[in-house]
Amino acid sequence: MANRRSFLQSVLGVGAGLFASEKMTAAVPKTVGAHVPVVTTEVGDLPFTMDGDWKVFHLIAEVLQQEIAPGKTLDLWGFNGSAPGPTIQVFQGDKVRVIFENRLPEASSIHWHGFEDTIANDGQPGISQEPVLPGASFTYEFEIHQEGTYFYHSHMAMQEMVGLLGAFIMHPRKAYEPHCEKDFVVHLQEYAVLPNNTVPDSMKMEFNWLVLNGKSGPATTPLIVRLGDRVRIRFVNMGMDHHPMHLHGHTFHVTGTEGGRIPEAGWWPGNTVLVGVAQSRTVEFVAKNPGDWMLHCHLPHHMMNQMSSIAGKMTRGDGMGMTDGVSKQANDVPGYPQDAFMEGPMMAMDAAVDIPENHGLKAGWSQYMAGMMTFVRVLPPAEYDAVIGKMNAAKRARDPYASILGKIVPVLVAFLMGGMAWGQSMPGMDMSMPMTQHQHMPGMDMSKPAVQTGPRVRDTQALQEPENPTKRTGGSVAAPELLGGLERRPALFLEDFLAMAEKQNPTISQAQTMVKGAAARALQAGLYPNPSVGYQGEQIRGGTYGGGEQGGYVEQEIVMGGKLGLRRDVYRQQGKADAIGVEEQRARVKNDVTRAFYAALVAQAVVEVRKQMAGVALDAVETVHQLANVGQADAPDILQTEVEAEQAKVDFVAAQRRYLEEFAVLAAVSGRQDLGVSRVAGDLEALPEMDAEKMAASIGDSNPMVKRLEQQVGVSEAQLRAAQREVIPNVVVRAGEQYNFEHVTDFPARAAGPQSFASASVTLPVWNRNQGSVAANEAEVERARQEVVRARLALRQKAEPVAQAYLAARFAADRYKTEMLPRAQRAYELYKVKYDAMALPYPQVLHSQLNLLQMQIGYLTTLGDAWQSGVDLQYGVLHGGLEMPR
Repeated sequence: MANRRSFLQSVLGVGAGLFASEKMTAAVPKTVGAHVPVVTTEVGDLPFTMDGDWKVFHLIAEVLQQEIAPGKTLDLWGFNGSAPGPTIQVFQGDKVRVIFENRLPEASSIHWHGFEDTIANDGQPGISQEPVLPGASFTYEFEIHQEGTYFYHSHMAMQEMVGLLGAFIMHPRKAYEPHCEKDFVVHLQEYAVLPNNTVPDSMKMEFNWLVLNGKSGPATTPLIVRLGDRVRIRFVNMGMDHHPMHLHGHTFHVTGTEGGRIPEAGWWPGNTVLVGVAQSRTVEFVAKNPGDWMLHCHLPHHMMNQMSSIAGKMTRGDGMGMTDGVSKQANDVPGYPQDAFMEGPMMAMDAAVDIPENHGLKAGWSQYMAGMMTFVRVLPPAEYDAVIGKMNAAKRARDPYASILGKIVPVLVAFLMGGMAWGQSMPGMDMSMPMTQHQHMPGMDMSKPAVQTGPRVRDTQALQEPENPTKRTGGSVAAPELLGGLERRPALFLEDFLAMAEKQNPTISQAQTMVKGAAARALQAGLYPNPSVGYQGEQIRGGTYGGGEQGGYVEQEIVMGGKLGLRRDVYRQQGKADAIGVEEQRARVKNDVTRAFYAALVAQAVVEVRKQMAGVALDAVETVHQLANVGQADAPDILQTEVEAEQAKVDFVAAQRRYLEEFAVLAAVSGRQDLGVSRVAGDLEALPEMDAEKMAASIGDSNPMVKRLEQQVGVSEAQLRAAQREVIPNVVVRAGEQYNFEHVTDFPARAAGPQSFASASVTLPVWNRNQGSVAANEAEVERARQEVVRARLALRQKAEPVAQAYLAARFAADRYKTEMLPRAQRAYELYKVKYDAMALPYPQVLHSQLNLLQMQIGYLTTLGDAWQSGVDLQYGVLHGGLEMPR
């Protein structure tokens, strides 16, 4: 068993190995032809561990907030803390294992775009794998035989449009020729975001925020290269639009696509390359012209983030200094961005995007940058070294433990304080790119994989004790209220939402129109064939005299064997099935609405508890500061309570977001997407009384889906009866009048005159007796009967765990209410009495109070679980309130 002493010895051993590796790499000169790691600005790489000869990557899909431009933060879905996700870099011949963990609120999967691999790794939900549910994981394994620029992205509808994508670089066994000193990945993305909104609309067809590697100009990070370097840029486009990417000042050659490296004879020169949707294009050039060269999409609206009313007004007024007012040229015309000016100093924007990579740019440069654009900065050696020096200095400032041994200190401290489990990955330890293929750092045992349980740690910040232990650090302030004013709006009850759904949920209307359609088809199927009329002429130019025989006729097909009635009966039976389907869909809608209502009711109650917890944590900060003033608390106590206050604030905001999410789901399934956020009112503790196990056992007896399927058997039987009668032939009758111009005598000439005729015919069922259709309908009858059996079994399979979940939640809720909460309340009261008597330290009182509130959240959660499963049983475990009726 590991203890702190053995851990210390291991850490020091690792540190020695890392020091050795740093000295070794520092002594190795740059080798022409060696592999160059790809750089993805803003994003970085996904680290890996080794499990034998397998490289193991841990890819986490999660909800995040990301600033794409100064003052513009979006709520996105990304991987390991960023959107786009970190770049995965491997070598041809590697064995790669990617453990995908889904921390999103909905199912997902990963498609490996362009990979030539087995279908099991394709990532198509419903085909090659089941969707990865929230909280679940899925492992992909590849043996890399390709080389080039590929990508990974979610393969659930539209998730990539909110950030779920990343690059996957397969380096060749032998480095590409000619050798490049710099190699960059540039993602081309778009987001559709309405004004004053933070959540992209992934269903939009037009996008107004254009980003490179998750940033929009002027917040993009320039590509820094040394004069004379050969540069490779890999453009990756997983967005909605094609992008003609243009580089100023240089001519490049297109050397690769998403299919790999192009043979050199096929390279073509240019300064603009069109990168289509779901494509990558690799360009290479020699950076021979010094300067700050624009790299941007050449679609005009993509260089300005669309309209200024959405992107924010741009500044193009010359001579506006830091203290200048509005320019005399100012023209506030939101509809015409070329005439729009920002009413304020533009130098402030320079400061807002002041990063080392921008060192040396001309003052005011940022006012000409917006949208999908950045720089390729080709710098002479002295300027290049100055910028690189500032970049390194900034990294050291962000990470005071910049030395390898320093990176171990926080881990050591955490372990010695009992805050880190043995085997947990070390913060700041970036194993994303080994020195050479399959080479490991001396002293580092890579035989046992470490499990990385969170997003990649890019920077480790030192913990600095305040100069004055009693001085507030400024972090603990009241949590933001996102639901302010709801108490002034009328509360909505479950009955309100059910009434809305009955009137406005489109699926109920769809089901009702199916009944009307069946009635209309029954009418049509029973209509008699229309008669035919026509002209008939014979021997018009023949015979003794011209004219022959000419006249008209009427023809009627007489349907025999009662076939019209049988055809009509098929649709009448279908109408009955569709009528039952209306009730089935109504049950599905009611189930979804009711469960969404109670989910919102729970979320609303949790918001109130989280608000109390945030208030308690904030009070604790004040209390600890007061205790510090009298020597009863010190700096660690202050820092700890401030951290807990921040965590409580984060939890409070998350709870409010959760309520907004649940209310939006409730409004949608109720058919009211336009419904403003309101309070919901109901009694969570009034759980439905039911014999859950008995209901699960008889779930198919009165289930409307089973009734519809049983009626569908009647439809199939009606189709069979109609098919069996089709062998009876119809009778076709024709009758008419004609005039015969033939003369019956030569002198005096006299024509034969008017004549009548009639005929009747039937088709003889000699060869075609409709035997194939009869056999097919017999099979359909059997299939429909078995479908009823299957549906009953499937419902029982779904209902049984729901029933057990209901019983478990009921039991847990009862224990919370009768045992756990009263005891926790009593414990808190006793702790408080002892604290007031100065017989107990304050942290124990605080802990008991927070424990009581946390237990209330547990109680609310179990009530919610009981409602979810109970309602599900009541409505026959039928879901799909917004899915098109069956």
